[in-house]
Amino acid sequence: PLRAFRTRLHAWPPIQDCAWDSRRGHFGGHGSALGIGTSNGLNIYNISTEEFYSFHQNLNLPNSLPDNCINSLLFDKENTLWIGTDDGLACLTESTVKNIQINKNPNFIIYKNNPHNSNSISSNKIKCIVDDNHGNIWVSTYCDGINVYNKSSGIFKHYKSSSTNELFWKDKKLKKLPNICIHTMIQDPFNNKILWMGGI
Repeated sequence: PLRAFRTRLHAWPPIQDCAWDSRRGHFGGHGSALGIGTSNGLNIYNISTEEFYSFHQNLNLPNSLPDNCINSLLFDKENTLWIGTDDGLACLTESTVKNIQINKNPNFIIYKNNPHNSNSISSNKIKCIVDDNHGNIWVSTYCDGINVYNKSSGIFKHYKSSSTNELFWKDKKLKKLPNICIHTMIQDPFNNKILWMGGI
């Protein structure tokens, strides 16, 4: 819990300065930045300056955080911070994160489902985010399958119960996911060609 962590690390600010909800916390770190996702917004902690920066949805700013409920965070291999929310996928580039103390209202790059575009993300309710050794971003959704985002093409490829895309399952090809409610994913630490998924 954050209170115990703050006791050991006195640089942490008073609890009211951090948008922290003890019921839910998601961490992602890379270099000198630590991302903390909560049910009340996003915090970025600068380890070098020991400062917190908090971000919330602002309906008056179209490129603000798409939703305050953060379900997952990922710093990918290019140091881009990916944020999975209850209403869309968002990201901040490495340069934006580095200059977060200057730009208090950063432009989040936002990805949302477009029913008229089959290459858009399948759902706005994001559950888990991981990257693979090819630089692709894997995104699981609340009971709407998995999306694989190719950063070069800007296209989301979908894997769901009705999908015709193929996955491999115990060396056998699958035409569809056994379950579209994937709640967690992790890359195998001993074989980076394997991605483990857990669902209900």
